[in-house]
Amino acid sequence: MMRQIIYAIQKCKEIYTNFVQQLVKSKNNKILSHVDLADDYVKKNNYQLAFKYYDKAARKGNIYSQVQLGHFYYDGNSAIAKDFDLAIYWYKKAAEQDDIGAQINLVDLYRHKNQPIDSAYWCLKVANKGNIDFQYKMACFFEEGYGVDKNIEKSFYWKEVSAERGNVDAQIDLGILYWDGNDFLEPDLTKAFYWFEQAAQQNSSQAQFLLGANFYAKGLGGININIKMAIYWIKQSANNGNSLAQCYLSRSYMIGHGVEENAEQALYWAKLAAEQGDKKGQLYLAEVYYHCFEDFTQAFNIFKELAQQGDVESQSWLGYLYLNGEGVAKDIEQANYWYKLAAEQGNEEAIEYLSEVSENF
Repeated sequence: MMRQIIYAIQKCKEIYTNFVQQLVKSKNNKILSHVDLADDYVKKNNYQLAFKYYDKAARKGNIYSQVQLGHFYYDGNSAIAKDFDLAIYWYKKAAEQDDIGAQINLVDLYRHKNQPIDSAYWCLKVANKGNIDFQYKMACFFEEGYGVDKNIEKSFYWKEVSAERGNVDAQIDLGILYWDGNDFLEPDLTKAFYWFEQAAQQNSSQAQFLLGANFYAKGLGGININIKMAIYWIKQSANNGNSLAQCYLSRSYMIGHGVEENAEQALYWAKLAAEQGDKKGQLYLAEVYYHCFEDFTQAFNIFKELAQQGDVESQSWLGYLYLNGEGVAKDIEQANYWYKLAAEQGNEEAIEYLSEVSENF
């Protein structure tokens, strides 16, 4: 009799377990069907019905649907008005179930809402999962004291972790840190070179320029001076749009530094820098027109525009052009005016000219 009772109990347990499993399976299938329906409605741009079914699935704990609702509220659409608070609500539901995409969105949303502690909390979660961009962001948070206590050592730790895994911004920051040093870190130009080289090889125009113009051109960090390598990296940087590198190349081609003199190349690189609004590039462009092409009118027009914007070197140049009647009619009064402006701001050539003028009167 006892054996029959035990058997009956076991059978009941099996039936119950099977029932629960079928119930869960049915429930999951229903949730997935809601998700599928919602996805289909999104494809048809029917956001109202898509929202309805994502909402049903999200309320039953479906992570994907919670994230989709977060997106709906974050972006807004024809059916749902933007609502960052509700976006946070749904992203947080998914983030608490360890969804990294939702955690990433929370970092930025909380930052947008000026809630640094919450932003830093989720940033650390993402950083600990190995995301190199958020490891770097965590480094910046510790550096700024954003949402966490300011901590230079922890900032350095996260920069190093991120840099070692290939984050270019972290590599550049480490290069600068080792270049300058700080209370925590001794300057080390060899390590600075290493990190700039890592970033340069990933096509960072900033690192490429620093590598060429400082380490190879000047021999910093025990690196042998190598003008060929300097020009190589500077040209890489210039081709990637770095206006400083473009200015450097323009001057190099104008005076034959590390390359053969080439007026057309000097003009080409100066124009590229000038077109980006780089004041030095505009100045070099005027100088190329003056020295390489003897186009004094073009040079005068550029110098005048820069001088009127307060560029001291251009003011001195205007004084010189008015004095000699190059690109403009000779005008001693205008020459004195522009030289005086430049001299008042410490331009040595202008000071020397005015000194000579005063000695002659």
